[in-house]
Amino acid sequence: MRILMLNHNVEWQGTFQRCYDYAKLLTDRGHEVLIMTNAPKAMFRFESYHYDGIEIVRSPDLFFGILRTGWDPINVIRRIVYLQGRKFDLIHAFDNRPTVILPALFLSRQLRCPLISDWCDWWGRGGAIRLRKNKLLNMFFEPIETFFEEYFRKFARRLTVISEPIKSRAVGLGISPGQIDMIPPLVNTEKIYPMDKAKARQYLKLSGYQPILIFSSFVLYDVALIAQAYRIVHSRFPKSLLLLTGRMTPAVLKLFDGLPVHNAGFVPEDELVYYYGASDICLLPLSDNLTNRVRFPHKIGHYLAAGRPVLSNPVGEVSALIKAEKVGILTDSTPESFARGITELLNQPAELEEMGIAARETAVRQLSGSAYADKLEAIYRSCL
Repeated sequence: MRILMLNHNVEWQGTFQRCYDYAKLLTDRGHEVLIMTNAPKAMFRFESYHYDGIEIVRSPDLFFGILRTGWDPINVIRRIVYLQGRKFDLIHAFDNRPTVILPALFLSRQLRCPLISDWCDWWGRGGAIRLRKNKLLNMFFEPIETFFEEYFRKFARRLTVISEPIKSRAVGLGISPGQIDMIPPLVNTEKIYPMDKAKARQYLKLSGYQPILIFSSFVLYDVALIAQAYRIVHSRFPKSLLLLTGRMTPAVLKLFDGLPVHNAGFVPEDELVYYYGASDICLLPLSDNLTNRVRFPHKIGHYLAAGRPVLSNPVGEVSALIKAEKVGILTDSTPESFARGITELLNQPAELEEMGIAARETAVRQLSGSAYADKLEAIYRSCL
């Protein structure tokens, strides 16, 4: 099969990772996949390259910051024009921002090929958009976000979703449950694997710290909880260190003033395994709101594949997984409870190790590509 995947994020951020995980499974089985995603900075020129057998095309975008996430109308036209003359057997649209769904619908009709829609975030209708600080912009954008998020789902042959609440929302829009397939966040368990802690710390020059915690994310909704809890933890463990990977803004880093924090920024997947390997506990704060109740954060797959226990809160799909598989603990979403959970885990090294072993086993069994390759391929073939 020749497959086109359209995404609204800058490459290696947000939903792009979900695109890549799907694409890798398919190219490993001999299919041809092109991912079109946003360029980090380019405003006028397309760029393309191959990675892991996948053709990745960066489309230029005229917007900046939070608007460089699928809203540029010129990008819509550019994507359609760029893809003229290319032949695809199937199109998979990841979320429904304009730069994704409009080219997807146009090309699907032009090429007479089926369209699949992926739904992995709850942006409009009281969702993630309300967590942004600019309330005036949110009021303007929420109805637009909701329209694009919901209206075009009915034009897809099938729908892939990341969680049960999103599936229920789709059914509420009139989509038949038989058209909907649940696929959790996947992880490449060959690239992310348990690493010897001493070796990882030596590689990163962090041997003088004990314990080490890690928070890896491009989504920073609940980072304040980590900052407040870590102040308590550091008072109990003066030689501790917090590792941060992903997108950390100056405002976020200011929350950690006076604390030993190593901000690694964006870390390629081949290097990320060392950061997880150096850590004792992986942190995944989730306050109780609509956005977190329907999310299934991608980093849970990385955390578990690295064989490290996870500390989180009793919210959403993640909490059910942690509880069922005994791969970490859940606490209330207060700094005191979160800090107490970290301390409890650190004071039980044997249990910490058992949870790490269970975490790796869970990742391989439930979240690895091999666990879903047959299902994904079957979904695609059923549309042809």
